Amino acid sequence: MCARHAGFVKGHLYQVIKTFSKFSERFLEGKRMILVDEVYSRYDGMRIFVFRDVDSGESRSLEIMDDENLINWRMMFEEVSSTGQP
Repeated sequence: MCARHAGFVKGHLYQVIKTFSKFSERFLEGKRMILVDEVYSRYDGMRIFVFRDVDSGESRSLEIMDDENLINWRMMFEEVSSTGQP
């Protein structure tokens, strides 16, 4: 499954709707993040979405296990721009 099926599109800008933590990462409400990569780990059975914080430049990874519903996680973000520009 590609990122588009989860509602995430590489290069698009998203804003975190509600603060949440997933594994070791914390996504803060209001932060603007660009999806820079999507990786699938067959060994771990997870899809990894890599975001870059627009303000700090820091990377955050959203790791979603195969048995989790991708759409539920997508609902934690609002798409702001399809160009990656604020």
